[in-house]
Amino acid sequence: MPMRSRSSFQARTLLAIAGCALCGSAALAQDSVSSTTGVGGDAIDAYDGARQTVRYTVDLVPTTTSWGNTWGVAPLAKASRDDDALFNTLALGAISVSADLRTNVALAGAEQSFRNWSGPGFGVGPTNNSALNLNNPSLDFRYAVAFGDVNAAATNALGLLVGFDDAMPTKLFVRRTLGAQSRSFSFLTDNGTVTPGAIDADGTLHLRADDYNGLGANQLLGQNIVSVDLLVRDGDLNGLTKSGATNIAGDPGATNYAINNGLDTVNSPSAIPATLTGGAGLPLIFDFSSQYAGSSAHLATGVTGHRGNPTFSTATGLGGVGTVASLARTAAAPMVTAGFNVFGVDAAGTVQSKLGMTMPSPMPGEPDLNASGNASFEHYNNQTSFRGPSGHVAVGQDNATGDIMLAATATDPAQGDYIAVAILDGGVTWDVAARVGSPVLDGSGGSTIGVLADAPFAAISAPAMDLFGNVYFVGLFDDSINAVVPALFKAVYTGGTYQLEMIMKQGQQFTGANSNTLYTVERLALADSDSIATSGFSAASVLQQSTSEVMTADEADAVGGVVLGVTISYARVGGPEKYDAVLILKPERPVGSTCSADFDGDGDVDLGDFGVFGAAFNSSSGDANYSSDADFDGDGDVDLGDFGVFGSQFGRDDC
Repeated sequence: MPMRSRSSFQARTLLAIAGCALCGSAALAQDSVSSTTGVGGDAIDAYDGARQTVRYTVDLVPTTTSWGNTWGVAPLAKASRDDDALFNTLALGAISVSADLRTNVALAGAEQSFRNWSGPGFGVGPTNNSALNLNNPSLDFRYAVAFGDVNAAATNALGLLVGFDDAMPTKLFVRRTLGAQSRSFSFLTDNGTVTPGAIDADGTLHLRADDYNGLGANQLLGQNIVSVDLLVRDGDLNGLTKSGATNIAGDPGATNYAINNGLDTVNSPSAIPATLTGGAGLPLIFDFSSQYAGSSAHLATGVTGHRGNPTFSTATGLGGVGTVASLARTAAAPMVTAGFNVFGVDAAGTVQSKLGMTMPSPMPGEPDLNASGNASFEHYNNQTSFRGPSGHVAVGQDNATGDIMLAATATDPAQGDYIAVAILDGGVTWDVAARVGSPVLDGSGGSTIGVLADAPFAAISAPAMDLFGNVYFVGLFDDSINAVVPALFKAVYTGGTYQLEMIMKQGQQFTGANSNTLYTVERLALADSDSIATSGFSAASVLQQSTSEVMTADEADAVGGVVLGVTISYARVGGPEKYDAVLILKPERPVGSTCSADFDGDGDVDLGDFGVFGAAFNSSSGDANYSSDADFDGDGDVDLGDFGVFGSQFGRDDC
């Protein structure tokens, strides 16, 4: 990012204050390591009644993409504690981010208080409570993330409410809540399996539950879709269990069964968020009989059945408040899953206009792909329709034209995986965003640094899209020198063509801003032994809404964030400390966006603004010299934490 040159006087001024800041500053953070060497590290036990909800902050640290763009990255949350001596956490299950983004969220009472710390041995785990509280009465933005825990027996569904202020876009305020457990208490057997499907920015978590792995007299009955209001979850465990001829929950005040003891096998749900329904979030439920809401009226002409989990996006164009899409079998290609079914929904979930389409043979511009008409969308196979991830068809939009765009990963038996894109431009125009062998570049129109590699079962994950037509996915990166590893890619859309940018790859190392400890992304989830991974990338892995620190006028940076399932390994003196975790990545503030420290509004942050900040420094709310504009973190005083924000913007002339 271009910065104004600083004079020696300016530099000395900032260094003088920075010298004091270094004496007592604390990074406000979440990523953490244990203060002990016991089993479980500092991960939270899902059956700890005192920690069904915890609040903390996490700071992003920078990483640079292959195109030289800067993104922030941090562990957003760990999976729940595992008492197995070989694993600190349970395995990570399905992950999804909310389809909506809330703005100007007021926080009350205890909800204002978030734990923060800097250094190893601090956190929110059972032995790591030596941390301070940071109070924040409101958040400029809030979204949500759902994720699951899995192992051979116990499963859990959790939700994260994630907020930040525009003045501090790299500091995230996180509320982690245990939504539901598969057993009523830790010492009892499991009643079945719970799987998160979708979540909204108001904290409604929608999940699927059945009797798989259930044992004993309280085994769950039938098929169930359950919604949990995380904001009213109490301190009790919320085990799902049978009672007579129905199913109940440990926290009934927070839990609603949309389907209770159903007969039809259902997919993991997507949902219309509460911000669009005018009430509670509405789960979107597909079943294995190709029905939606008990009917096949959502299927377009020529579509013989849907496949896999539905996707919801706030992109509009087919009527209503958003768009729902799924993979489809069609009459044009009856022997393979080679189509999409897409329809608009209103706030009540009622089907508006609908459309079906089938991949062409061959694919336009790629004559060797689907040349024999036997390419198929396969990522709905195996466990994914029951256990996630959420959504196999990405739904996005061409910002320039307003056209709805769809994408999914197909497998050609002869050529391998590729991402097929359909643009609803009055008809249907097909394109290929990426394929095995596609070059990965070092910049727009730049040199090749590697290619997408092939592999059995899954070389390319399900894709996600933003509202500017860009496609995101996890695939295998081969630079012909190092080992082939999974990496996060962005297929940058330039109005009809795609170029690949690598955002991050497995094996990269970061020093956590909060743990002050080096960690390695040891595993980036892509595939398991025979299919895409349950914790793998999906259409619900991207926050589509841009936020004010993201350049919404440029499709290259128009995404609010990306979530990934990873295993991270912290470097400790006694040996590595490993956790399954949800990783968050988001673009940092680009050139051309506003500066919260530009107090005089003249387009730069200079000594004039420093004078304003200096006059308010060391003041508290109620003092004559207190300034709410200089209180960037909104905690009621202007201190070293606010200085860090001011210092990060000082010298900018691009506001």
